[in-house]
Amino acid sequence: MNKKNIIYYFSIILLITSILLIVGNNIPVFASFRWLWAPLFLIISLTLFPEVLTHRPVKSVIYYGIFFVLLLPNIIWIYADEWYERMIFEDFYALAVFVILYEIIRNNDYQKEMMKMSYYGLIFFFITGLMTIIATHINLSIVRASYSSGHKDVVNYDSIFKLGFGSYGYMSTICALFPILIYFIKNKTKSKLTQRLALFLLFFFLFVEIRGMIFANIIVSIIFISLAVFGVKNFKKNLIILIIIITTIFIVPNSVFADLTLSVSYLFEPNTFLNSKFRDFSYFLSDPVIFEYSIGGRGEALSRAQRYPQLLDAFMGNPILGDASYKSEFKREMDAGGHLFWMSRLALWGVLGFIGYFFILKNIFSKIIIDFDDSFKFYYLLSLSSIFVLGLLKNLGGREIYIMLLIIIPGLYLTQFGESKN
Repeated sequence: MNKKNIIYYFSIILLITSILLIVGNNIPVFASFRWLWAPLFLIISLTLFPEVLTHRPVKSVIYYGIFFVLLLPNIIWIYADEWYERMIFEDFYALAVFVILYEIIRNNDYQKEMMKMSYYGLIFFFITGLMTIIATHINLSIVRASYSSGHKDVVNYDSIFKLGFGSYGYMSTICALFPILIYFIKNKTKSKLTQRLALFLLFFFLFVEIRGMIFANIIVSIIFISLAVFGVKNFKKNLIILIIIITTIFIVPNSVFADLTLSVSYLFEPNTFLNSKFRDFSYFLSDPVIFEYSIGGRGEALSRAQRYPQLLDAFMGNPILGDASYKSEFKREMDAGGHLFWMSRLALWGVLGFIGYFFILKNIFSKIIIDFDDSFKFYYLLSLSSIFVLGLLKNLGGREIYIMLLIIIPGLYLTQFGESKN
């Protein structure tokens, strides 16, 4: 096979083992993305295309690996928790694979192959969405249980897992897809992703998200779908509306929102996660200080609200070099704060480390944005922003996010021109 075909077939295998979880969850560990296909791809791609190492986005990933994975954790951040070290390595690993893949495609005129990848990626996301609907019919809380210790309490969890339902990374990634679907709904293109198909996928993935019962993702998706619908021309007007809404929230008594939120909880079946989430938040709004569950523990809404001040305390312990640079007293705060991606990284690495991480990501994604025309650029920025906002509310995990932002969305951008961009 020629180099183009090698990269193309490898990319499809990477997508299958990462997104098509009915396959990825059933293959042996030695045949997985992590242990076989990703290492093989890195070896073969760097052998065939060594020049990719000189590209700015790839060099940024290399800096990430050298400083954030190898050197600084053994020189400065020697007190980092093992969980943080593992998550940082996984983040670097996935980013390295898909940045290199993107750069090879972009700099070797493999646009036609990238379009095919984007279509296959959407199909794999759709199939995993179907499996998620089936799995949540078996156990409604299976998605949430899958990324916590709660899965130990789920009967027949292993057999449900083999169905290949979407977990943490999958559910977060759906948020980034919505603005792009809105773009294709609003614009008639030459893509196979027609307006009708994009509209169908929009409602389908919204339903998947509701079945997954991850409250923050649903709220973030609704916000960014709304911003995408209004579009770039009305963006300034929308910002004014958002400011008015936020101002109203501060003026109107909490009791009004508490009653409204409690009313919304009745739309969902009793004892379901969304029902309890809305009731939880309603009681929290009524009295954040004394709100407690009937069993005597702090409510989840209050617990989440406390994570920012907890992480702020840890950050202020050493704001320059971070909590991981000394034997701090904030282990409990850092453990709980791991649920907030951006703030936990700021507390862990300090200002200097966090700024370095920010510029690494900026170098990678600013290069991608340049390739889009102005009309599409707005929607891609909304996709990036949705992930950023999710990271303010919860932890981010999984390689699906990088696949969406680096492979599927850029590929879908090319499909709107048919063959003219090839």
